[in-house]
Amino acid sequence: MKYEKYIFKVRLYENNHIDAHPYRYIEVYSGESLYELAEIITEQFDFYFDHSFQFSDRTPYHKKTKELYELFVDDPNVEHSEGAKSVVETKVKQVWKVIYKKMYFLFDYGDSSVFTVELKQKLKSINKYPALIKSKGEPPEQYPNY
Repeated sequence: MKYEKYIFKVRLYENNHIDAHPYRYIEVYSGESLYELAEIITEQFDFYFDHSFQFSDRTPYHKKTKELYELFVDDPNVEHSEGAKSVVETKVKQVWKVIYKKMYFLFDYGDSSVFTVELKQKLKSINKYPALIKSKGEPPEQYPNY
């Protein structure tokens, strides 16, 4: 069986000097959910996967987004943003339909770790797995003040 692989460049984002921040090239199956992608990203940056998160087309510092996927949508007991969609039900291939599309991944609403997630390439493969393709820089400590 053939699978479509997506290669993403994931970079730690801050308002200034984005080129100085660590990044990872990761390869994932296009049928992975956004929840699974979030888990892969946090693992590649040595973060514990223990907080809420979202993917959006704008940085978390912008109030208006056209495209928003939140973990809160998947919990009926928690309020979520209007118009937000599920990270469990949404597949990577549904969000990234074109090469070079960029989304912002906000992990941990308290400490606010933000990553840019840019689709660099689509490939056909017989393998189904996430894979780290390239890495630069050491990841920051998840809890530097503790």
